[in-house]
Amino acid sequence: MKNLKRYILAGLCGLGVVLMLGFGINAMDVKADPFVSVRRNYTDESRNKALNTLIQDYYDAYDEGNLLALNKVAYPFSDSEISYIELMSKNIDSREIREIYSKKGIDKGSYFVSVVNDINFSGMEKSAPGLDFFYVETDDEDGSLYINNLYSTYNLNNSENQTDPYITSLISEFEQQPDVIRLQARVQSEFNDSMEKDESLKTFFDETLQAEVSEWASTYHQKVLDQKAEEERKAKEEAEAKAAAEEAAKKEAEEKAAAEQAAAQQAAEQAAAQQAAQQAAQQAAAQQAAQQNASSGTLVNFKTINVRAAADTASQNIARLECGTVLTKIRDEANGEWTVINLNGREGFIRSEFVTSITNSTARDVTLTRTVNVRDEMSENGQKVAVAQSGTAVKVECDYANGWSRVSYGNNIKGYAKTEYLG
Repeated sequence: MKNLKRYILAGLCGLGVVLMLGFGINAMDVKADPFVSVRRNYTDESRNKALNTLIQDYYDAYDEGNLLALNKVAYPFSDSEISYIELMSKNIDSREIREIYSKKGIDKGSYFVSVVNDINFSGMEKSAPGLDFFYVETDDEDGSLYINNLYSTYNLNNSENQTDPYITSLISEFEQQPDVIRLQARVQSEFNDSMEKDESLKTFFDETLQAEVSEWASTYHQKVLDQKAEEERKAKEEAEAKAAAEEAAKKEAEEKAAAEQAAAQQAAEQAAAQQAAQQAAQQAAAQQAAQQNASSGTLVNFKTINVRAAADTASQNIARLECGTVLTKIRDEANGEWTVINLNGREGFIRSEFVTSITNSTARDVTLTRTVNVRDEMSENGQKVAVAQSGTAVKVECDYANGWSRVSYGNNIKGYAKTEYLG
């Protein structure tokens, strides 16, 4: 595991001040200077019932090792982080929230959240103070809050899920703010004081917990190596078996060709002609199918949507798709209110109102004959990304059946514009 040792040391040396920073948005969604939000002063959210409930649900699920409940309030989690949570849940009995502060996030309905809490470890009489940072977002469908775990400390240190370099610059700016530094210093001082006053707690941190985490790291790392070795062994066996089969088939073909040279030659010529005709027919059919798919495909027409396991907003959320994602539609359900799609070989359910069909996927260059608003979503209520002046050369990447087109121009400006304005 990449940088696993670094994560362990960071987690042990500062477990009382654990930083879990998440900014799960796309740079294309930024409506203003992104650094303005992190430079604002904290807002006391101790009476924010929804936010308190979200964080407490996260702590309860984490400390119980209840991965199903945890995934309802925060996602995504890698396999190794899940394994680490299972280890830590055995050492933590509970956590009590003391203070919650926030800063308005970059996207609408998002928040930088700092949580001061007391951690009760198994077998310890006294608790240890901790400070956690979360990036909380609002679900576009039902308006509920959730924690974007893509930028958790674990993933930032191990890089198991891909992150946006743009977001890391925001994390760095956030950590440098005076009020953030003061809060971290205060909780760190409380943590150090609790270690000095409770020798058993200090021994737990310095020796017991460190030994457990080190053993877990070694065991999990070996497990990964063993799995990789097993996969390589199977791949080698399959390759050798395939090579042997190919060699046997080649030998058999050569022996048959020698015995029936004349007949085989004639059969080969006939087979070649038939194969060429078949390939030509298949090529034509493939081209026709590609054209049909290009003109009748389905794509997401909303900023982000949830993919559910069933045609019900209360069912499990199995994925989130960004606006412009092209989908393969399987069928309609619930009187057309839900669309069933192919999601990596399995069925997923999305609200039909958030998808539309593609009328033309052939990219073209146009020169605007009028001033056009470029928006961040296919709606006149969408935020303006830019205003393209008359005479501007733009590339129309795709036209959609709902009367909108995806365009790009200039210095990596991308968005959506009304098709009728593009000529």
